Formats: sequence, structure tokens, C-alpha cells
Amino acid sequence: MKKIFMTMLAAVAVTASFAQGNPKIAKEIKATKDFVAGKEVLKQQFETLTDEQKGQAYAELYKLALPAAQKSAQALEENKTAEVDYKAIANAVEMAAMCDKFNAKNAKEANIEMMNYRPQLVNAANQTSDLDDKLLYSLTYINSANPKSLEGVVKGEDPYVALSSFFACVSYYQKQDFKNAAKFAKAALPDERVTDNAEQIYLSCIGRDLNTKQDTVNYINALKDLNADKYFQQICLLNYYIGEKDEVNSLINKAITENKNTKVAYLVRGTMLSEEKKFDEAIEDYKKVVEADPEFVSGWEALAVCYTNKAAEIEINHADKNGRVLGENLVNFKAALDGAVAAYEKVRELDPNHEKVYNWPMQLRSLYTRLGQTAKAEEISKLLGE
Repeated sequence: MKKIFMTMLAAVAVTASFAQGNPKIAKEIKATKDFVAGKEVLKQQFETLTDEQKGQAYAELYKLALPAAQKSAQALEENKTAEVDYKAIANAVEMAAMCDKFNAKNAKEANIEMMNYRPQLVNAANQTSDLDDKLLYSLTYINSANPKSLEGVVKGEDPYVALSSFFACVSYYQKQDFKNAAKFAKAALPDERVTDNAEQIYLSCIGRDLNTKQDTVNYINALKDLNADKYFQQICLLNYYIGEKDEVNSLINKAITENKNTKVAYLVRGTMLSEEKKFDEAIEDYKKVVEADPEFVSGWEALAVCYTNKAAEIEINHADKNGRVLGENLVNFKAALDGAVAAYEKVRELDPNHEKVYNWPMQLRSLYTRLGQTAKAEEISKLLGE
């Protein structure tokens, strides 16, 4: 029993000693005289060290990283780009940040020195096409922003954190890490130079998996937070597709009443009515869209499609057993086709090279063929090089 008890005491003693860390860690790192080797020494003992010892270790690592960073900074000043090692600069910046985190004695001095080095990481992140390097430079810049050791020395927000966040989001997006891409894209939004691109990446990421109604609601709320006016159409349509028709009608009526987003409001309502096969009501709304903006190509296209769908519905529901549409139904059928032709001709006028509505020539040719206007149909064929 005594032997077992003594063994237990020995184990406790070893554990306690281990938990105290290595008070000579800084000397061990210094003795390596090499940044990579020194970092490996710290890595192996990191979990056993106190915060004070970690601070001492990072102070030594900063000293080992600094000469290579200084050499690259000098090369930049002399425009010797081939001699620049941005990773060396990143190492020094990171070590200065860690000195700050663990309250090393040299933290303030190191971070003041790195103030002139850090912007080079933004340039490096912008220039490199290597996704891992782009991520390294941008995250190092972000993680070293606003050190507490420089309170009172540096005032205001860091000027390039949002821009660096954009470079990080691009890297994550291309790596298909959409969670982190969304996080950094959102952080990049305040920088006007990249706001639009960051916004699109953000929306692409959070809109990838709308599997439940709540997913869609969350996405709608994100659109509202970004810019409710800009994304009015998407907000309305998404609400419509998840069955929130009352919410959609409320949004549309408010927009029309306040004379705000009215063109889009009529377009959205027209789309809803068209999907419900209320073609006459939809046509009236689409007409209001193009009245509000006669050069709005998408409005004319929507009107043309709605007329075409109306004609198809008449044909489906009222053709006799021989496939003929007769009497008043025929009048309405031809009137719908004429309406579609007129709208597509307006699309043709506004988009002659079919860059916005790529298929209007095929649609228009089909309509002319159905109306028996062969010459006009052949004209479209020639336009297409057929």
C-alpha cells in the first residue's frame, strides 16, 4: 500500500511540475537562432506554459522573425520585388500580435514597428492568386488589428480590415468554405471599394441551402438588413413562394401608396398573378410597369410572356377536338398573340442584339409563324443567320 501511495504522490508531483511550464522556454527558442525551429519548440510545449511564459516565448520569436521581415521591407523600398518574402513579413506581424495578446514586455515596441509592415500584407493578399497565401496575408492583417498595447497611440478603426476581409472571403468562397466566406463577406461590406462584390458573395453563400421555410425567412431578413429597397423584388417573391401572400400584398400596397418601388411592385404583383393564371390582371400590372419605365426591357419581356401564356391557356381550354379555336375565343386568342408580338417588338427595339433577352428572336419568329405572317418570320430567321 505504501508503495502505491508513494507512486501516486510522484505522479501528482510530476503533473504539478508539468503544469508550471518551462521557465526557460524563451532561452530555448533564442538558442535555435531560427524562426521555424523556434516556433516548433513553442508548439511542442505551448499547452504547458503560463501566459507570462507564452509572452516571453513570443517576444523571442518576434526577434527571430524580424530580420527576414526587415530584409523584405527593404527590398520593397528598393523596388526589388523578386527579393520580397511576404510570408516573412506575415511572420513578424503575427508574432507582434501574439506579443500583444500575451502582454510581452516588447509588445508596444513590436506593434509600433509593424504599423509600417502590415499594409504590405493587404497588397500581397490582393496580388497573389494562391488562395492559401491570400488567406494567410488577409487573416494575419485582420488578426493583428487594433492591438491593446497601442491604445492611445492608434486611434479609430483600422483602415484596411474590411478590405482584407474581402480577400479572405474570396479565398474561402473559392475553397467552397461558404460559412467562413459569408462571415468575412459581411465584414467586408463597409469598404465601398468592394461592397457590391462582397454583398453578392454574401448572398450567394447564405442562399445556397434554403431547405426549410425558416431558412428562407432568415434569407429574407438578411436581404432586409442589407437593403430592403434594393432587394424589394426578391423579398416579395421569396415571401410569395413560402406562402406569405398577405405579407407580399402588404409590401406591394405600401410601395404603391408611398410611390416607392412602384415599378417593381407592379412587376412582382404581375408575376404573382401570372403564376396564378390571372393573365388579364397580370397584363394590367405589367402595362403599369412599362408605363412607369418605357425603356425597362424586363418589363416588356414580362408583358410579352404573359400575353403568350394567355394565348396558350385559351388554346388548351377552348380548342375543339380538331385543335381549332373558334368564335370569341379565337378573337381573344389572336388578340393575345398580337399583344405578345407588340411587346416583343418593343424588346427588339430596346435590345436589338438580344444581349438582355437572348431568346426574343425565336419567340418573335414563333409568334409571327402562328399568326401566318410568314414574311416577318423569315425576316427573323435571316436575322439569326438561318
